[in-house]
Amino acid sequence: MTLSLEEKSVPALTTKVEPTLKNTLGIDMGLKEFLVTSEGESIPIPQYYRSSQKRLKTLQKRLSRKKKGTKRRLNAVKAVAKQHKKVADKRKDFHFKTANELLSLIGCYCP
Repeated sequence: MTLSLEEKSVPALTTKVEPTLKNTLGIDMGLKEFLVTSEGESIPIPQYYRSSQKRLKTLQKRLSRKKKGTKRRLNAVKAVAKQHKKVADKRKDFHFKTANELLSLIGCYCP
């Protein structure tokens, strides 16, 4: 699968990178492995949600015991949301770092 996008409002790059065998890399995204490259390197799926389930369980149990409409319930909701955001941020960070690693693997400079 190849994905290309051309936008007329964005100025074109002055240097164009032509695909060659040296700077081409195939990626297979999967369910058992996060991805496997054409060179055979595999990256496992990090289980960020699974590792934070115990903390989430505790926070959600505390939330369920609070009376609706109280300030303490609002604080408990914020605590649960904060924990979910931490998991989302870890995932996002992992995706960016993995993409950066793949780009450096093929020798592409992307600022």
